[in-house]
Amino acid sequence: MSCAHEGMKRLIAGHGLPEGVSLRVSRGRFREEHNLVLMYLGSHHLLTAKSFCGRPPYRAWLELFDIDPLLFPRLEGAIYDWASAALGAAEPLYVEYLWDLETVMLLDRGAPPVLTRVGFELLRRGFTWFKVWYYPEGFMEGGAKLQAEKPLNEAQRRRNLEEVCSEIRTFAERLTIAGAPGALRRVQQLSSICSSTAEKAL
Repeated sequence: MSCAHEGMKRLIAGHGLPEGVSLRVSRGRFREEHNLVLMYLGSHHLLTAKSFCGRPPYRAWLELFDIDPLLFPRLEGAIYDWASAALGAAEPLYVEYLWDLETVMLLDRGAPPVLTRVGFELLRRGFTWFKVWYYPEGFMEGGAKLQAEKPLNEAQRRRNLEEVCSEIRTFAERLTIAGAPGALRRVQQLSSICSSTAEKAL
């Protein structure tokens, strides 16, 4: 299957997958799209994905969905590494999040995406712009998902992080994160990033 995007070409070839994970690939709705099914130890469904290799003026993108809520957390970091390695600046990664109850709860309470487990893991991999698709438009858009993109340059990275830090401060001031110790830890971990970002903005 042809793909002009180098990162996506490696992704659909299975490069960078964690040990024990295999990949089944089939043609999507059009030439640049591929359907991916990730299996663990040959017989356990891990997740389904769609990849788009891009064609001008449309950027490449990757979507992860149909995620096994019991198996995926064991391999989550490695899968995000695999996905992140394929995507360049401003190329969207979509991650369906209904499998993770903490992420659902926090987003329902108005938390910034980076305070959720999914958003925080993507931030750690260089994604700095986020959008929550609570109600995707049309039946072909799939379920509720988090969209994340890497910045085009350092200036945009700083702007995105400043916005992220502002959202965190606003959320922390007006809401308590009862029943979400993971989010409290993330607030603490992000404090150093926000302090550094504020200093560079001066």
